[in-house]
Amino acid sequence: MKAGMAVGRHTHDTAPGRERLLDAAIDLFAHRGIANTTVAQIAVAGKVTSAMVHYWFETREKLYDAIVDERLVPQISAIWGPADLQRESALELVQGLLARMFRITAQAPWLPSLWLREIIQVGGLLQARVLSRIPQELNVGFRRKISEAQARGEINRMRSTNDAPQSKVAERVRCGSDAGQRRSAGIFQGSNAS
Repeated sequence: MKAGMAVGRHTHDTAPGRERLLDAAIDLFAHRGIANTTVAQIAVAGKVTSAMVHYWFETREKLYDAIVDERLVPQISAIWGPADLQRESALELVQGLLARMFRITAQAPWLPSLWLREIIQVGGLLQARVLSRIPQELNVGFRRKISEAQARGEINRMRSTNDAPQSKVAERVRCGSDAGQRRSAGIFQGSNAS
């Protein structure tokens, strides 16, 4: 036991109940939406009292921050971390991102639903939190890479490069199938996508 720690008192960051609550909240948020999920429902799903939810997170806002920092940011980092915006072609970049997205969603099946419901959708309650934690150089670099490939005729034009990371890639994550991966290659001219 750590010096100065009261007997029987949990720390905010190491309690197994806290992890169970994060998992329960994510599952409920992915299936019901944040606005349609109460603290009482999270408590029941996490097998604790509502008071314990407040003990570990204090407010809904801090619960949202914990979900973003402890669950979503690691997933985003696993998807974007290996991307090499300087060396990869647009095709390699998109293929790598999609491959990692599909691997991650196999491990975190709640991610596509939560992403589409609470981050991509206008008014999503996690949108500002997540976007503020994504380094802007990734966003700018990705858009630049796509625009340059479009200008060279390597990929089909979309309405806007603003559509690429949100609607086009999100659509592929939502598909969650080999067919979705094949369709994603269709943005590249000359591909064998069906």
